[in-house]
Amino acid sequence: MDVIQACHDPEPACERCGRCLSVCPVYRDARIETLSPRGRLDLIRAVVQNEIQPGQRYESAIHSCLQCLGCTDACPKGVDAAGSIRTEKARMMAQSKDTALKLEALGLKLALGHRLFLARAMRIPRLVCLKPKTPPDSRNDPVIRHLPLFLPQALAGRPIPDLFPGHWADGWPAVIDPPAHRSVKGEVFLFTGCFFGFIDTRPLVAAIRVLGKNGIRIRIPRSQACCGAPASLSGHAGLLDKSCRQNLAALDGQVPVLTLCATCGNTLKNEYPARFRRDPRLGILAEKLSRRVQDMDEYLAGLDPFISGPTPLNQRAAIHLPCHLNRGMHAGTGVEAFLKQLPGLDVQLLDGADECCGGGGLCALKNPDLSRTLGHKKALAVQQSHCDLVTTPCPGCLLQIRSHLGISDSRIQAVHPVELAARTWTI
Repeated sequence: MDVIQACHDPEPACERCGRCLSVCPVYRDARIETLSPRGRLDLIRAVVQNEIQPGQRYESAIHSCLQCLGCTDACPKGVDAAGSIRTEKARMMAQSKDTALKLEALGLKLALGHRLFLARAMRIPRLVCLKPKTPPDSRNDPVIRHLPLFLPQALAGRPIPDLFPGHWADGWPAVIDPPAHRSVKGEVFLFTGCFFGFIDTRPLVAAIRVLGKNGIRIRIPRSQACCGAPASLSGHAGLLDKSCRQNLAALDGQVPVLTLCATCGNTLKNEYPARFRRDPRLGILAEKLSRRVQDMDEYLAGLDPFISGPTPLNQRAAIHLPCHLNRGMHAGTGVEAFLKQLPGLDVQLLDGADECCGGGGLCALKNPDLSRTLGHKKALAVQQSHCDLVTTPCPGCLLQIRSHLGISDSRIQAVHPVELAARTWTI
């Protein structure tokens, strides 16, 4: 597919009503029109119509978008501002000769093509990372270290979690049957993702346990690849194609495809059909896959009945809703419905639960000041909730929230929802 040709498809025109301004985290922080969805669309139109020549300020405005999808979700006309901004990034990347961007593309190509590369590469910064002031808690959380503060602003202080190599996704059998005393009630594909598959694998281990306790046969396709979101969200659209094609083949079938990561789920469910909408064969496969993709919590909430363990948690949990889960997959209600079925868990939504935490991968790396501002705000909301823990099904959100809670020496845990379900089976 011609990336440049695909960048500006006809869509409903922005009527400049300003609804998007109220939900855009970048605009709310900066109060600059060109850093709003409406302003970026105006800039893109002006460049396409040769009214202005793009320069550094233009590129900064486009790359300041965190891709939280708030503008797309809020627009009464159905204008996909986030999609237009993402495809403009792709046009810019396709024409750029910047050495740094070429190195970025090379790194993403290595990570997308070889999932183990990402996990093994994480061993290098761990050698120079700093330990926190407080020890790990009784739940055996990995020690959260951070990159040294002398590094460039985009990297300095970024949290690096310990690895769990004994539970890498590729170490599990391709087919995992429920325990012998459980009858098989269903079957699913499990899309492990890169982070939960090879870095912090506790949610993966928990999901396998909880699904098994509920009589679900699990298939973990060996040929699945990175979903491609890091490339897509950064404008390297061409790198997305290989991941799309590989995953469409790996996940072909009739059973549900469950994701542990909200961004993975949104990419499989929405990005793949959009990417191949002009391709007669791959477009059909992508649409079929889209209809089968479900967030893990959404799927478990829909089991009739869902079987939890006998151990009451006796804790209060606050929910943060990841942008790509709530606005992309429209599955935000599934998290609360699932958690309310766990014994002894008092569940509440965070104040501003659906507001972006600023932890969105490369977008956050390219906007470090904004990322820190949003992360601090989210951690403050967590602390003011007076909860025992905060839960969210997104690795970027978990890293961001853990990092900012750690900065304030808070003892509040940040965990994936399925980990809480696994804790009810401690006996």
